[in-house]
Amino acid sequence: MCVCVCVCVCVVPLPVGLFRSSETCAGCGSLALVFLPSEGRGRVFSWTVTHRPVDPGWAAEGLPWATVVIEMEEGVRLVGGWRGELDELRLDLEVEVEIEPAGENFAFLYFRPSGQEG
Repeated sequence: MCVCVCVCVCVVPLPVGLFRSSETCAGCGSLALVFLPSEGRGRVFSWTVTHRPVDPGWAAEGLPWATVVIEMEEGVRLVGGWRGELDELRLDLEVEVEIEPAGENFAFLYFRPSGQEG
């Protein structure tokens, strides 16, 4: 299983803080989007730490946990879980993706610091 990212073939740079939609290019509005395999590497853009979940079922893996926003090398941002120590989190930290299949057509994305085995 690999991570694919959606990119526009027009290569118009995105305004800062804008996310791509799944239907059109946020830079130019083009429908000429293509899915390309990602190298699976990026940098921490933002994160939040959950200490008390709304649903106790989410606490099965233990508290606290972090949800991260990663800016991939290809320029898109992905959201996933953190697989590292919370005190390791910092802006621009280089990370790699881990894909955890959860059925035939679904998978969870997790990120860990680059160079650490999952």
